Amino acid sequence: MRNSLKIVLSKKNLTADNLANKLNIPVETFHSFENGEQIPTAIEALKISKELSIDVEDIFTLEDDDWEAEEVSEFSELEVLEFS
Repeated sequence: MRNSLKIVLSKKNLTADNLANKLNIPVETFHSFENGEQIPTAIEALKISKELSIDVEDIFTLEDDDWEAEEVSEFSELEVLEFS
């Protein structure tokens, strides 16, 4: 996932630290969002978007490889059948 947090914050004359504190997101975590090292939860992304008054899609953008299938469950098929 790509994001434009640094650009948006710069255009709005805001700092990552101030926004993180305002949204009760640890500053280190917010910086990891900014640097693309961590992906925010849906709630965090929506809070950031709302506070910046920008559509979430204008801040966070899926890249082609984000559409690749991921392993959904860590359980084997046998384990799932045992719970049925």
